Amino acid sequence: MTARDGQVSVVTGGSAGLGLAIAVALAHAGSTVVLAGRSAERCEQAARGVTAQTGRPALGHACDVTDEDAVAGLTDRVMSAYGRLDVLVTSAGIQARGTIGELSVADLRACLEVNVVGTWLACRAAVPPMREAGYGRILTMASALGLVGSAGRADAPLGRAAGADRCRAAAHRPAVHVPDRYRAPRGRRLDQSLACGPATIRRACLR
Repeated sequence: MTARDGQVSVVTGGSAGLGLAIAVALAHAGSTVVLAGRSAERCEQAARGVTAQTGRPALGHACDVTDEDAVAGLTDRVMSAYGRLDVLVTSAGIQARGTIGELSVADLRACLEVNVVGTWLACRAAVPPMREAGYGRILTMASALGLVGSAGRADAPLGRAAGADRCRAAAHRPAVHVPDRYRAPRGRRLDQSLACGPATIRRACLR
């Protein structure tokens, strides 16, 4: 038996990049995985690849994380198909590069919609079934750019810092029981953004 046998994991932004790597690691750990992204074709292709690589069931589902109804529909499909949602990974994200004088308001708003609002919507949709089951794991992404900034990345201080603060705010009011190893001092949950190394991803997926 592996660490996540019988569990169901949803990964937004799961059709490529870090999201897909996390989905593969979760599948290797025994989980059925649902890969969500804007392109149904890319998600379905990625899901077939996960199954071929790991032998675990995988489902591709088109979902725009900035669309409240689409995110609710994703959770509804997971619950209808599998009857449970154990793990949510919010890996969907975009970048808006440019200095403060170059970056358009439209690009900045698009970045905030996906990286901040989209993550919030996914977490909100996942909490009720996790609370009902008495178990759940939610992994959200943030970045050190929210703390230190970067040249040519005027989006970073707003989007990444908002993402990190969103994680901290959610952690102060646990939706389900939080094991001691996830708690920070004085009973607060410790939120950590993943380093992108494969070993770190594998360790996180086995918890």
